[in-house]
Amino acid sequence: MSNTENTNVTAKKTCEGCGGSGQISFFRGVSRFVMDWDDCPDCLGTGYVQEPDDQPTSTDTPDDRQ
Repeated sequence: MSNTENTNVTAKKTCEGCGGSGQISFFRGVSRFVMDWDDCPDCLGTGYVQEPDDQPTSTDTPDDRQ
């Protein structure tokens, strides 16, 4: 196993959409008494989102791009 430094290291951050559970709940049905659970669309059910350590900041606005 080599001991090289990875330049594309990502940091784990708790998903804000589900609070880290990986699932979201919502009411469904006519009576609204049935609660359903689904995988969080933000983290795809993992509870964490991957963020690069060095996030580039973009100064381009949609009007500036051609």
